[in-house]
Amino acid sequence: MDINIADANDNPPFFRALPQTILISESALPGMPVYTLIADDPDVGTNKVLTYAGNSPEGKFAINAKTGVITTIGKLDYEKQQK
Repeated sequence: MDINIADANDNPPFFRALPQTILISESALPGMPVYTLIADDPDVGTNKVLTYAGNSPEGKFAINAKTGVITTIGKLDYEKQQK
């Protein structure tokens, strides 16, 4: 008799050190990468695959679901942000 034991998705992913603040110039052009999220998952195989997701309430940033790269998608305006 053969018994196969598969990895269970039992280990949650975790982010490497996250900064408290990311400074971005308001002159950043749309599509400019501003930060890359990096997470690790101690599982193996398909249980190790990560998908990044998030939202930008003002619609100024997007995150690549596969790479974790956060980019600008709109014009940034410091003065409007402060209101």
